[in-house]
Amino acid sequence: MRPVLVLALAAVGCAPKTGWERTTSRVCDDETPATVCLMATPDRPVEARVGGETILPGECAIAPKGGGRVRMELREHGKRDDFGVHAPKAKRTTVTLDPNEKKPQRSRTKCDQRP
Repeated sequence: MRPVLVLALAAVGCAPKTGWERTTSRVCDDETPATVCLMATPDRPVEARVGGETILPGECAIAPKGGGRVRMELREHGKRDDFGVHAPKAKRTTVTLDPNEKKPQRSRTKCDQRP
């Protein structure tokens, strides 16, 4: 591998693969680990596994530390879809499932800041 490519891969990094926990917190600061949320329209029986934690639509999971790329697995009606999600720290990454879209839509927002 070329040195430039190795540095680029190291800069992207990966979020922890395990140890994630469900969270209801809507506030964070610049050091808060990555948060991934699942939304589905219309509401339907789907679940996601991220970092070893299972979340349902409307729920979020927070990494034990840091941020970066993490694998996410969706399960619905016996079908599985596995893909990577970029989840930086201090941001809320939302994966939205919409029947009008072929792929899950991803968006990132800065969390509400602590007072």
